[in-house]
Amino acid sequence: MPALLEPDEWWLGNLAQTLQMSPMKLREWVVRGWVHARKSPAQGLWIVWADPEERARLGQLLTQSQRGANAYPTFYTTPKPRPSTPAGARS
Repeated sequence: MPALLEPDEWWLGNLAQTLQMSPMKLREWVVRGWVHARKSPAQGLWIVWADPEERARLGQLLTQSQRGANAYPTFYTTPKPRPSTPAGARS
């Protein structure tokens, strides 16, 4: 399935593993709009866009994230503009 991925796109589970975080937490961030993502056309799996700068931001957000915390600086929760947004992307 790698042909479905555009540059700097990741399957949600693979990015979560790379960031050493729970896929459920990353999915929550997608739903909140803190990460650019889209669903794959066939199976509806999440595909997340994260270039090196975005992966660094997500790592910082993960460091700030702790049980009970419900407010984060906007810098951590606002994804940078994506160079080109494919159809069906959630930004």
